[in-house]
Amino acid sequence: MSRTQRSARNARNLDGRRRLADTILVATVLLTPESAEQLERLPKTIHARVLKLIERLKAWPDVSGAKPLSGDLAGKYRLRTGDYRLRFSVKGETVTVEKIGHRSDFYEY
Repeated sequence: MSRTQRSARNARNLDGRRRLADTILVATVLLTPESAEQLERLPKTIHARVLKLIERLKAWPDVSGAKPLSGDLAGKYRLRTGDYRLRFSVKGETVTVEKIGHRSDFYEY
């Protein structure tokens, strides 16, 4: 077995769980009422980009660009598109989008 094959076989998700390279998981993505309202208030071009991020979340845990947050927001993750951010948490196979907004006030808890 080559080094690359071993790396793929031993890959880990952002939450530390081991994943199988050939397993495809489909997560359920939920928006909180607050995040749904924030989504509707976005400019049209940003709205379309954020919808693409939400669609990508269905492939959790294989979502590129997701970063774990720290401090008061530990246990949550973020995705970005330009200057806009999407904060979400994961519980089992459910991804809950909690906040969508501009980076200038995004990290306020």
